[in-house]
Amino acid sequence: MNHIPNGPVAPEVSAERRASLRAVSNEKLGRRIVRGQDRILAAAVTDCGSKGNNQDGFVVGEGIGAMIDAMGGGAHGGDAARVIVEAIREDFSMPEEMPLMRAARRAAQAMEAKAKEFGFDKDRDGAVVAMARDQGDHIEGLTIGDPALFIIDLTDRKIVERGRGQSTADEFMAALEADDIDAALKYVLNTTDERSRDLAFEPVAAERIATFLLNLKARNEKVVPKAYINRLRGTLGQKVRGAPVTSAICSGGIDQTPITLNFPKVSGHRYLVVLCSDGVTKFLGDHEILDACLNALNPNFAVIEINKRVQDRQGLPEYPAPDHATTVAFLA
Repeated sequence: MNHIPNGPVAPEVSAERRASLRAVSNEKLGRRIVRGQDRILAAAVTDCGSKGNNQDGFVVGEGIGAMIDAMGGGAHGGDAARVIVEAIREDFSMPEEMPLMRAARRAAQAMEAKAKEFGFDKDRDGAVVAMARDQGDHIEGLTIGDPALFIIDLTDRKIVERGRGQSTADEFMAALEADDIDAALKYVLNTTDERSRDLAFEPVAAERIATFLLNLKARNEKVVPKAYINRLRGTLGQKVRGAPVTSAICSGGIDQTPITLNFPKVSGHRYLVVLCSDGVTKFLGDHEILDACLNALNPNFAVIEINKRVQDRQGLPEYPAPDHATTVAFLA
């Protein structure tokens, strides 16, 4: 990633940015638009699709946004998302503009304060988060967990930065997508319990992965042995059952160190910052997200097109199980 030295933080948030903030949590289909004088500055959409009640949320405003994706399996995921959304919105609304890490810490404190009221389990109830903000000469970003953060240079028409949170599952999926079956199998079977806590899949997804591997040929052109696949299936099954929340904001704090990003902007270039939940990136590749954004007239059309492509694929056998999909986009 590109980095710039930590400089002085702007002492005050503009009145326009504070007034522009929109927040959504637990809406089955939630959409918000942020308008400027002559154009749309930002937009976001969250859609539960066919999965049921939506446990995601977002905060979006002029030059700023946050995507909150409640962790699956918790009894109070929707409550966790709502608490975190409100905490982040409150932080974004403060007169002084502090690093995004403060918003994350305040969200964790809010979860702790509400733990008894909602019965939060620190190992099961929480949310992964992506945040970003236009700082004038650079774009500040932060990811906790496995959401994606894209910075698209609209002038050069390409993704110039892609930030991802900490997830050991990313390594496995990267090997799988590269058709390096040997590496993928070796990774899953040899990963220690400590490193594989967040390598958890929904049961249907775990079975689909095992079946996918069984039908593929390794680089030596021999079919992967069924015994090997059965062992993988059993390993995935263990990771599905009782896998705790990791790399998330929860009532116990923030599980792992967030990944920060400071991307220097090129003078005269226009940028679109896009934050996506894994309910989007499981269905769309980077090139498809880029294509949807470059062909959109503004951030609103971009998030609508991304969501449409995701919803068109949910339920198809060649794709993962349906999931909540949340996308936030703003101009920088």
